[in-house]
Amino acid sequence: QQAVRAAGAYAAAYPTDPTGIATAVTRALPTGWLLTRPPSIVCKCLDSSTGATTTTVCTTPTCATDAKIISITATMPYASISGLFNGFIPANTASYVVRYQ
Repeated sequence: QQAVRAAGAYAAAYPTDPTGIATAVTRALPTGWLLTRPPSIVCKCLDSSTGATTTTVCTTPTCATDAKIISITATMPYASISGLFNGFIPANTASYVVRYQ
């Protein structure tokens, strides 16, 4: 969760840099922790009157409204201290959403 929050702080400052946002997630992970797959960075336009969203390109967002959101998701495998339940418990997923104009 803290890694996607750190990436959210980066996204607030650099919303059109999806590569940098993904890098911020991986750099914020503790040493030795690996993600199951690269972080997911999804950019959307937000219609604040209806709450509806439409997907847009992160590097050059084109929205009818000024409000935009970036959804950051990271997934890593579950690992217990004993290793007893590894592989039986679903992966851990953390998400964070940043709204900007």
